[in-house]
Amino acid sequence: MTLTTLKDDIKAFGKKKIELMNTYASMKEDFQKKLSEGMIGQKWADQELQKYKNEADAFSRNTSQSLYNQLEVEKKNELAKYESKGESVTADDVAELSLLSTMKLSNQEMISYLERYKNKPLAIRKLLEIINNNAELAFIDIDIDKFDHKQKIDDLFHILTRRIDYFGDGLSVNGDKIDLAIHKTIVENSLESINMAVQKYLMS
Repeated sequence: MTLTTLKDDIKAFGKKKIELMNTYASMKEDFQKKLSEGMIGQKWADQELQKYKNEADAFSRNTSQSLYNQLEVEKKNELAKYESKGESVTADDVAELSLLSTMKLSNQEMISYLERYKNKPLAIRKLLEIINNNAELAFIDIDIDKFDHKQKIDDLFHILTRRIDYFGDGLSVNGDKIDLAIHKTIVENSLESINMAVQKYLMS
């Protein structure tokens, strides 16, 4: 499993849910026509629609859970890759970082330390803690994402989780054609946003 494969699986889930919604709406419309013409019975139509809906709902639940599991594994992999690529902190680094946490640093001084430790994830984590605990540094004029790769990972996987949430719980197989039309557009935009989020992360 790779991040790209996971992205494609999430997108395929969204497309499949729209397909299931569309098929159910068409079945419902077809059955209503045949019922009015006396070609089928109400009980049989209700049973077939319920059977299809149950199968669609089961697919949705199982796929959502599978994707959540894949998401958790892939996030751990990305975090591990980030940590392994970075340099280890030395005893001198630890001493300096401890000292910095007691000092009142200017924005420019903090930027210089971020640059110095940019290849040391644990040091960057400590510097970000210092920034977050200092009201003056909280408004530091710098792209923190440039240094906080862990936050990039958290942001990406938050987006992917929200998309799975939406495809699983937000798309209802209910036969409502207006609902279907609205969600088709939303899903198309969601698929594009997934592409953009993963591409942005991979290029960072």
